[in-house]
Amino acid sequence: NEVRVLKSQQMSTHTPEAIQDLIVDLLAKRLQLETKAISPDRVLAEYGIDSVMTMELLQVLENFLERSLDVTIIWRFPTPALLATHLAFH
Repeated sequence: NEVRVLKSQQMSTHTPEAIQDLIVDLLAKRLQLETKAISPDRVLAEYGIDSVMTMELLQVLENFLERSLDVTIIWRFPTPALLATHLAFH
């Protein structure tokens, strides 16, 4: 059973890597930066994202994950890497 669940998670498109890439791509696009300029370990607030961009990020993530998310999740998991890992496994 454990192996089956693990394999199912690995095959999912909602991997931490896929979610992190989505977050980084959106930030880079909105901030007009190359994706390599966005560090997955840097706090999102350090990029100067405003409430509008936060809501846009939340909406994109909800659409991708096909579920509702609490807006406070952006502050509870403040980096792309932390946020992606949390979303992939919870």
